[in-house]
Amino acid sequence: MPNITVIGAVNIDICGKPDRKFVPCDSNVGSVSHSIGGVGFNIARNLSLLGCNVSFVAALGNDTYTPEIEKEAENFKIDLSLCLRTDEQNSTYLFITDESGDMLAAVNDMKISKRLDKDFFEPLFKTISKSDAVIIDANLESELLEYLCKNINAPIFADAVSASKVMRLKKSFGYLHSFKPNAIEASVLTGIEVKDFDSAKEAAKVLVDDFGIGRVYITLGSKGLVAYDGETFIQKPTVSKTVINTAGAGDAFFACTVAAELMGKSFEECAEIALKGAASVCKTEKSINTDIFNDVFK
Repeated sequence: MPNITVIGAVNIDICGKPDRKFVPCDSNVGSVSHSIGGVGFNIARNLSLLGCNVSFVAALGNDTYTPEIEKEAENFKIDLSLCLRTDEQNSTYLFITDESGDMLAAVNDMKISKRLDKDFFEPLFKTISKSDAVIIDANLESELLEYLCKNINAPIFADAVSASKVMRLKKSFGYLHSFKPNAIEASVLTGIEVKDFDSAKEAAKVLVDDFGIGRVYITLGSKGLVAYDGETFIQKPTVSKTVINTAGAGDAFFACTVAAELMGKSFEECAEIALKGAASVCKTEKSINTDIFNDVFK
């Protein structure tokens, strides 16, 4: 079983969904629910389901949600022993959708992640570098991401997180074994409008040949993916037959990519397995599908 360390964020996602058409500047009757999310934590949960030993490093607060996060980590056998413990509120993502579930607005409060700094990580590098792979995400600040990449002696995989945060990774590109942006994030980074396989190949070539990334997997939503490693282009259509929900699909995709690479799968096999992982989540209503291993490997 590979040992993987994921460095990122865990969020409390709070969702408000009205029963009928949303009325701005008014109180709307509907439902409010919460769940545990965050790109890094979603990737960690998927990796655990795929049979990996996972350590998760993040800033954890001390509020009513902390026991819930700890219980979730315990259920997925995720080690939280390296986390920074604070008395602050946990990272929170508050969003409102319309009556069909499409997001109208959101506010994220991730100030707690700024508590992760060089002084915190310095004594952890020896332990983290024993991992077979380390995953970082762009929820961390640019200077810290670069510092981590310079000091971690293990293959580093990175997730772009969002178009607004992906630029934080730019100074770290030369250290990355693999990187996963979607079409919008790849467009922001390269200045190339990524809208199809051909434009994705152009962007992938820039990211690898010019920016120095080892492997790039650009996800194109319902179209599929383009991957490039400096020698070979992989172009594959999506394998999703039933799409109920796309939240968490990218996190499952990347977790499957990392797991497949550590299993010694070929570049093309990694792409195929990643697409199966995304499809596994898309057919459920949740951002994590506990049956992902069977969907991908059986």
